[in-house]
Parts: sequence; C-alpha cells; structure tokens
Amino acid sequence: MSDGTPRSNVDMKTWRDRFRGGAMPSQLLAKGEPFTAVLCANDRLALGAIEALRERNVGCPEQLSVTSFNDMPFVSLVQPQLTAMRIQHFGAGKAAAGILLYY
Repeated sequence: MSDGTPRSNVDMKTWRDRFRGGAMPSQLLAKGEPFTAVLCANDRLALGAIEALRERNVGCPEQLSVTSFNDMPFVSLVQPQLTAMRIQHFGAGKAAAGILLYY
C-alpha cells in the first residue's frame, strides 16, 4: 500500500453452511491470486471447500491445504484426511474464569 502498510493476504467471510464453504476457494481461484490454504470455521465449511477444489481439479493437500475447527466424528471419513482442530470449550472457559478471578 502507498502508506507503507503491508497488504493483507487474508480474505475472510462468515459463512456457516457446507455449500457456501465452496464459494470462498472458488472466488479466490477465479481472482487468480495465489493462496496456499483455506481455514474454515467448521467442518461443514471445510467439506464444501474440498468439494469445490475437487470440482476444479485442484489437489488437496498437494496444491492447497484445507483446515477446520470442531473435529466432528465424520471428519475421519473424509479423504484426503482433513486437518481439524478440536477446541476444549470447558477447559478454555475454566482458564478464562481463572484469569478473571485472578485480576
């Protein structure tokens, strides 16, 4: 940018369903700008992203990585294997409460 601020390479959307999950990688591929990964807010979005990449013959994970949150039981059935982060909500809440009580 002209003010010296580096250009952000993060494009963010707040979609929730599987079918919209395929829209982001499709839009990015259509722009022609290089990117290496799609980080999805949940596993359903990740499935949509993987489907969209397959439809466009983009190798996952060879060409693009797809990562998600939740780690639902069906994730183990996805091929190629999906990288999914499981958030320990109870533990995170307990830690947050401890911090609040400490300060």
